[in-house]
Amino acid sequence: MAILTGADKKREFEHIMEFLNDLQIASNIIEAEDENGDQDCCLMVALPTGVEDWKEEYQTDIHLAVGTMIQLSDDKDQLTKYLMFYMAVQVDLQDADELAVLRLVNEWNRTMRVGSCFYGREEASGRTLLQVKCLIGGRVDDDLDEGVVCETIYELGDLYDRLKEQLSALVSPKASGV
Repeated sequence: MAILTGADKKREFEHIMEFLNDLQIASNIIEAEDENGDQDCCLMVALPTGVEDWKEEYQTDIHLAVGTMIQLSDDKDQLTKYLMFYMAVQVDLQDADELAVLRLVNEWNRTMRVGSCFYGREEASGRTLLQVKCLIGGRVDDDLDEGVVCETIYELGDLYDRLKEQLSALVSPKASGV
């Protein structure tokens, strides 16, 4: 077995992008150097949406998931790699009823098929928002299952739409500009 390198991650992401492209799901690889000067990358995926007029509905909404490939340790004998997707639901929850948001997060975490929700402040901006993470595991020496990755992306897209709708309903009319 092996430790994943930046080149390994990029190759895997290119493989994932091929079948996402066949499904007409936009994706892109973002490359950067890590703290050790090694090349690393992540996969940006435009989540599918069921919202008909999504351009007007979401306007400034990013509606993306970021995928990073990780291993749990630097042990060269590790057998598993993980693709972790992260997305932030773009609703400013500053003026939302916090208890209602926490109840919603609890309900979603109880019933979600993929991932888990967490509620808190975004580090960079200080905004209060809801975020979702999910993990897909696979053998370190084999490509991740395309069906599992695609199903997860579709699930995240659907989840984003439903969370955004429910969270928007919790924001006071004054905060939402109504």
